[in-house]
Amino acid sequence: MNNNWNCANDDAGGVRLEPPAETSRVLEAEKSFAVGNAQAILAKGGPSGAFLWAHLHGIHEDRQGESHYAVCTLIRDNDGFYYMISPVLRTTVEGVLDKPERHRHCYLQNVLPNSDEANWLKMAIDNGVDLQLEIAGDRDRDDIDWLTTTLKDILTEELQNLLDEYTAGAVGVLELLRKINEGRTPPFLREKPKAHVK
Repeated sequence: MNNNWNCANDDAGGVRLEPPAETSRVLEAEKSFAVGNAQAILAKGGPSGAFLWAHLHGIHEDRQGESHYAVCTLIRDNDGFYYMISPVLRTTVEGVLDKPERHRHCYLQNVLPNSDEANWLKMAIDNGVDLQLEIAGDRDRDDIDWLTTTLKDILTEELQNLLDEYTAGAVGVLELLRKINEGRTPPFLREKPKAHVK
């Protein structure tokens, strides 16, 4: 399974990845831009028991110029514990003189590295934890303000620097997840306080 985004212009030929089978799907999300859209599916399967599939369809509606897209998917629970953050995609759709409209397709199949975090995601799915799949992103922006807005409730200067490094590929997803989650285990694994008997 390839953990990187792969992109191609026009028909997407060699990079197309079919979405997961309906029977293996756990969560689905979609995000529309002014022009173009992104979709993501969390599914059961793959080497760690759970994987993320995503597709960006970028469109530039002119023979000249270009349109920029940036996308990232995040999976968390209702307590704000993050289970997965996909690689950040930044891509450009450039106009060409022989086409009034240009399309760009980018696909991702992503699994977490073999780790506690990968096991926790699979366990959360198996235990019916209420997970949320969010697509964060923007069109015609070349920064990650849209991602920091998504994480604004927990954002510190140190986490901002780590996000910048993650976006640049200098930091791995496990280091980022551990920082965001402050080294904690998922809420569904934490021991519940016992009631005191009087």
